[in-house]
Amino acid sequence: LPSIGEPDVLRAAQLQAGVVARNDYTAGYNVRGGESDQNLVLLAGIPVYNPFHLAGLFGTFIDQAVGTVELSVGGFGAEYGGRLSSVLDVGPRVEERPGVHGGASVSLLASSLALGGAIGAAPDGGPRTSWNVAARRTYVDALVGALSDRAFPYHFQDAQLHAVHRVGRGTLTLTGYVGSDVLDGSFAQFADTARAGGGDFDWGNALLGVAWRQPVRAPFGGDSARVEQRLSVTRFGTTLDLGDGSVRFANRLREARASGQIAAWGLRGGHAPRVGYEASAIRVRYDV
Repeated sequence: LPSIGEPDVLRAAQLQAGVVARNDYTAGYNVRGGESDQNLVLLAGIPVYNPFHLAGLFGTFIDQAVGTVELSVGGFGAEYGGRLSSVLDVGPRVEERPGVHGGASVSLLASSLALGGAIGAAPDGGPRTSWNVAARRTYVDALVGALSDRAFPYHFQDAQLHAVHRVGRGTLTLTGYVGSDVLDGSFAQFADTARAGGGDFDWGNALLGVAWRQPVRAPFGGDSARVEQRLSVTRFGTTLDLGDGSVRFANRLREARASGQIAAWGLRGGHAPRVGYEASAIRVRYDV
């Protein structure tokens, strides 16, 4: 796929049927006429409020940490609520090999490092515990400063963790992500002789979630069933400091969510019904 600096999951989604790229400079996409902010983006089932860096030029997902991508552009079920356009569910990579494995990548804009491994053996032959960590940071600010006397005071960074532990036939999953964009500089001074400093503008996401999946004896005559329970916290915030103690704006959004479902397969007619619940509490704070 064509990429700007490095591969991007969100740009890959732009090539699917029913999906239209907004323009050549953003990873955002429109589905069947809807706006780009009407797309639900999930990481391991946890919502990501602003899945972009640099005003939409890059996505927040680290390529080495991505295992699966599922895009639904219509006909998605009740578990996704009243979503208008699409659902993009990104599954973290699960390392099945024992020991520790990793890789690093360097592009024109950023460097990333990913490590993963598996510990122990489960009764079914798979690993007892598997884990993955990945981190990424741009270095254009450092590169410009090293090659010239001009400053480019912007960078973004990401870090992601995913771990899976098997207990009997069930699995316990932990997923975490934190990412931020940082623009350093004083916005209170604009004279030609003034040097930038003392202010900043930053924004970013953070999420943490745990999921429990347990196979059970299927009710109503099915041949298999599974119970799932999820707990997660998602945060998005922006901070604008104009510098020199002039004024500071801080905007914070936090969502705590609990959800669960039971699914059964092998029923008559080939149906796989699911029933579940979702409860969430959202808090918004705006300080000046």
